[in-house]
Amino acid sequence: MNLDFNYNDDNKKIIIDSYNANGYVVLENFIDINQANDLYNFLETRPEFWWESSTVNDESWNGPNNVPYFDENKDIIDKNKLKARVKFIEGNFAYDFDRLREDHVSGCECFTCKFTKDVLQSKKLLDICKDITNNNELGQVPLKPFYSRYSSGNFLSCHTDTANSTQSQEKRRLAVVLHMTKNWQPWYGGNLVIMNKESNEIKKVQTPKFNSLCLMKVEEEGMPHYVDQIFDSLSNKRYAISMWY
Repeated sequence: MNLDFNYNDDNKKIIIDSYNANGYVVLENFIDINQANDLYNFLETRPEFWWESSTVNDESWNGPNNVPYFDENKDIIDKNKLKARVKFIEGNFAYDFDRLREDHVSGCECFTCKFTKDVLQSKKLLDICKDITNNNELGQVPLKPFYSRYSSGNFLSCHTDTANSTQSQEKRRLAVVLHMTKNWQPWYGGNLVIMNKESNEIKKVQTPKFNSLCLMKVEEEGMPHYVDQIFDSLSNKRYAISMWY
């Protein structure tokens, strides 16, 4: 696939300076526009069973509850969504959104599988992130990109992207989010909200913009952020790809 990223001698100093000053930076029009459109169209046209409802686990953090959108799973999905809202109301970390199933087809060579392997896991993208952050230690954790879909009522409460499990040996250093949402408005919700270290003041509200890449520093205690809840009954979908170096 095309690895023509919008990072070059004309804009790299501005990008690096912004990252150093703020701990995050947004790169617009990041991948080839034709490739971006193809990826968006592919996500928009997936059958529902390619997706799974993803909510926070019932007990201590041991990973998400991912339940495929099969007819026989409707009741458990509804219960999980309700539990996520209760956890949020009680002041605990919680979320409710959809993930593209990693096992949608065994041995799959679909567009997203190829994009993951050829683009997201490419050495060129890793080298760009190393250059922006001036951190050659990036790339030491398993790279596991996931595709998310937010729709009516979905949310992700405030958190940092440091490894969530006490059993995990991962030391994440950089969060990477590629927004693949078209024609999104701030009042729809679904904005990426970046907080100060005390989580009591908003530093930046990033409305999802098609083909924009957001890099956020994760080292030490991480940078608190959340995705605000999407307006009920909204038909639009918010797509993104998230991963960590």
